[in-house]
Amino acid sequence: MNTSSRYYLVAAEVLPDIFLKVAEANRLLRAGEVGTAGEAAKAAGISRSAYYKYRDAIQPFTDMTTGHIITFYALLKIAPVCCPMCSPCLPAPAPTSSPSTRASPQTAVPPSPSPRRPPA
Repeated sequence: MNTSSRYYLVAAEVLPDIFLKVAEANRLLRAGEVGTAGEAAKAAGISRSAYYKYRDAIQPFTDMTTGHIITFYALLKIAPVCCPMCSPCLPAPAPTSSPSTRASPQTAVPPSPSPRRPPA
């Protein structure tokens, strides 16, 4: 079929019988119930030439989306094992030993646990 073809959704009941038989032959081939187009045409009750004439012109509605390329774009960001905002992972501040500065209880930091590992 050329690229300027127009498509219509039509109820199967109003289609000429040949189109329904070609659709059945296509189904038989896809399902593997027959091995060749000639066998599919014979099983559907149509001539091989009629099958070849209309085989690309009819598709089940669910198959109208085949043959399209879909591109997915994903940006993955690997987070560090320990983030800068995580206080247990931050190193303890160096103690100040100047005589004018006294350590207050608020500046004491408990010892850091071992670095966390991501789950396997």
